[in-house]
Amino acid sequence: MSWIHREELVNMFVWAMETESAEGIYNAVSDKPVTNYDFTKALGRAISRPTIFPVPGFVLKTIFGEMSSILLDSQKVLPSRFLKEGYEFKFKDIDQAFADIFSENHKGFSSSGVKI
Repeated sequence: MSWIHREELVNMFVWAMETESAEGIYNAVSDKPVTNYDFTKALGRAISRPTIFPVPGFVLKTIFGEMSSILLDSQKVLPSRFLKEGYEFKFKDIDQAFADIFSENHKGFSSSGVKI
């Protein structure tokens, strides 16, 4: 499962605008994809909540319909061009990203002050 911290996404856009050689299509995702299980466990650790049961596939299909395939089907999207061209990630893994998102600094607000 691909994921990206919103600040990392902004950093990628800025990097692309400042990097003269950057043109074309880039995959704006973390370089460390995780399984749905690992994502759920990391989220549970970040919010100090137990993650005992995974969400059954039929529940996701009921809620998201065809879009559930994004969560249920195997994908391994990597930011190959970003890495090849020297982009350095701020958030090294899902635990670090969640720790930042749920830190005291955010308190449910985006950096622009908008409630999220």
